[in-house]
Amino acid sequence: MVFRLNEQAMREEYREKLLADQNLLNYQHMSDVSLLMIAVSVLMLLQHRFFPQEGELPEFTKFYVLLYGALAGLGILFVLVRGISRFSQKILSEPKKKMLLQLYLYLLATLFIGLTWVDIHYTMDLSGYIIIILFISTIIWQSARDFAIISGFSLLLLILSFLQVEPYHKIEFQNYIQAVIYYILSWVLYTSLFGVRTENFLNRIHLEGQYRMLESESATDPLTSLYNRRYMKEELQKELARSERSGRPFSIVLLDIDHFKKVNETYGHITGDDTLREMARILREAVRLSDKVFRFGGEEFLILLPESRGDEAFSLAERIREKVEHFPFTGLRRHLTISLGVAQSGEDSTMDYLISMADKGLYTAKKKGRNRVVRAGEGTDGESGD
Repeated sequence: MVFRLNEQAMREEYREKLLADQNLLNYQHMSDVSLLMIAVSVLMLLQHRFFPQEGELPEFTKFYVLLYGALAGLGILFVLVRGISRFSQKILSEPKKKMLLQLYLYLLATLFIGLTWVDIHYTMDLSGYIIIILFISTIIWQSARDFAIISGFSLLLLILSFLQVEPYHKIEFQNYIQAVIYYILSWVLYTSLFGVRTENFLNRIHLEGQYRMLESESATDPLTSLYNRRYMKEELQKELARSERSGRPFSIVLLDIDHFKKVNETYGHITGDDTLREMARILREAVRLSDKVFRFGGEEFLILLPESRGDEAFSLAERIREKVEHFPFTGLRRHLTISLGVAQSGEDSTMDYLISMADKGLYTAKKKGRNRVVRAGEGTDGESGD
């Protein structure tokens, strides 16, 4: 039941993030385990080399050395591959990361069951099987299907080991029962941890969604979905600081819809709101990904252009002006025009000064007949108006 509920709760858009989170956690755990496994394997190899157990057959000593050497080598290989992939320019996709991890787990399971097979010949010790079955149920975060396959694979290898040893050593029925009990115990541990991990993941996704929603509401204008004036001040201050550090200027464009009051008076406020939304879409589509568009207030908008000189901002403003002039706004039986003022940051620029310069350019554009772009300093004076 827990798996069905969790699968139903796991919406499609979350599955890729879930896989990425699983891979991140699993690779971190596997790296730590691999280092431990390397250290233990080296110690066991030294023990068999310098302090062999009494009565231990030479052929089985060779098996121990071979298996512990393989475990140490596999651990070293995993650490090296993960280290190279972290610094490589070619980043593996999440499904490929999972595939490599699964391959590593199957190799580990085979080697640990191999150790168990050797131990069975002496004391019926199932330590290797217990280690791998508890390892994959508690350390690794995976789906029920993946766990069922790899845990079943480990149990199958153990039973085959029993059958192979049977002609030489008597395998009691209770040994099979013991193996099955450990297998069931691994499922109990797995279901408990899977439920907790998945619930924590869903709770985090929910909290992140709420945070993004609150952040969006506090930073965007509800009508146009553009960034609002409060957020604009924060971004301008950041850009001023960045420009001061790098020595590279940036520019802003302040624009106003010409005679917008007549739109509301003639066509109504609903059409006026639709016009503002369409204007916002035009501006978003005209700028680069690194640029930001803000609703400055009413029918005024401000565009922030990082690392752009005034002439570049002027060219963009001119393209926007031409686009708006020929755009068929919904519900209007006439074309709209806009006036724009452009300002470039300087060494001692402040936010208020920069906005003031762009505003003077906007006022000059309106004073000269509207539907034009004016850069700050081109005979600008006064305040902007409709």
